[in-house]
Amino acid sequence: MGLYPFAAQSCQYSSPASASLESCRQAVRAALRQVVLEIPALQVGIGAADTNEPVFLRLESLDLSNHLEWRDIFETGSTAYDSALVNVLKTDHIRDWQDVSKIPPWKLVVFQRPASDEEPGLIFDFLFEAHHSIADGRSLTVVHEHLAKALDELYVDPGETQDVVTLPSDPILTPSLENLMSFDISKMYLFKTLWGEFAPAWLRGQPAALPWTGEPVTLEKRPLHTRLVTIPAKAVSRLLEACRAHSTTITPLLNALIAASLARQLPENSTLGGFRGFTVIGLRPFADKSKIPGTTDLKQCMGDMSTGVGHDLSPSTISNLRTVCKNSSDLEDSEALIWDLTKRMGSEIKARLAVLPKDDITGLLQWVSDWFKRARESEGKPRGDTWELSNLGTMSTAAEGEWKLRRSIFSQSFSAFGPAISVNVSTVTAGPMAISVISADGVVSSEVIDELGNDLETWLKIFLPQADSGSLRLRGTAWI
Repeated sequence: MGLYPFAAQSCQYSSPASASLESCRQAVRAALRQVVLEIPALQVGIGAADTNEPVFLRLESLDLSNHLEWRDIFETGSTAYDSALVNVLKTDHIRDWQDVSKIPPWKLVVFQRPASDEEPGLIFDFLFEAHHSIADGRSLTVVHEHLAKALDELYVDPGETQDVVTLPSDPILTPSLENLMSFDISKMYLFKTLWGEFAPAWLRGQPAALPWTGEPVTLEKRPLHTRLVTIPAKAVSRLLEACRAHSTTITPLLNALIAASLARQLPENSTLGGFRGFTVIGLRPFADKSKIPGTTDLKQCMGDMSTGVGHDLSPSTISNLRTVCKNSSDLEDSEALIWDLTKRMGSEIKARLAVLPKDDITGLLQWVSDWFKRARESEGKPRGDTWELSNLGTMSTAAEGEWKLRRSIFSQSFSAFGPAISVNVSTVTAGPMAISVISADGVVSSEVIDELGNDLETWLKIFLPQADSGSLRLRGTAWI
């Protein structure tokens, strides 16, 4: 149905000092050839894609001209350039993949950033986009890691640069989740899930108010609202120090700040049911080792292998957040509330990690016989979550090598029947953190998305550790 087709990661590199544009073009083409041959998931098409029984198809060859594209961004200055890049993401994320039975659904789009007096060398953004059926967030990073290695190896002597790549006859694909995981589904969990899914509403009862999750599900593709936030490396380092001082991590802190921003913005009568956040968790570490073929390293495999944990925020929590956000004088109270909420959601993540893959909804997905029917039946119903946070973590920057990683941006299509807001995070070692905030027109207003991005940017930049205690203090007017 094309309702959740894209996952994307854009990595920005500075090229070797002696590089010419033509030599970079040749190196990129040669590197991409090598990456295709190294990663089997890039070699296959998808058959019966519009049915409930799609299959991967082995292809004899692949034409790189269908997968490698150079585009121009003429805007100069980092702000204008990033805005143009965001516009590309917004447009691409609502496209459909074409002819996927013959052309594997992925693409590498390369942008050359205009030179400036401050940065006269060649700087490129490599935007890798893939169908969600072959790629989750970790998969995107796998491709970029292979690409960076190949660029360094092939820059001096690119070798073969022809478009047509002859593919191996026996690509070894990552097994499906049900064949990788030993999901332990208890009878009680199964009963509760089936009860919530199929029991009559009058028998289940309804809560006094549902969490705020934007407008109901619609299967119509709509333009996206996207806000990109970049947090400088120095601020990221201080944030990490502060999180360690409070025995927590950045992911639950971001969840807490998202909740604070939405509480500040949304009227009280719309949040009487509270919020429900969702943190994405990768399933690769929980695979049954006896089911992993040969010497396969799942950390280096593509596939959609993720689940998550929910965070229920009560109306009273939302009210408290709203109060401290509107009272700029209560700095200690606001700080304490944010850290308490951060620790609570961090504990929920740890608790889920401790029991996976036991009683996980992912283990029941194989029993859904008709996803098209399920999608149609969801139309007009409330969404399950207020927001979803997906943090790729930190992408390492190789100490050696001529191509230098400067930044990573992670983004995804808006899920037609998913959360109201998608927040995607990616960081590079000793570098900036990029946060993309995404929703769709008619689900959440562009003003709310822009303000959420503004709040995250302001709050993360002004969370400064005090030298003597390592604690945080909110400064500025963002909490007014």
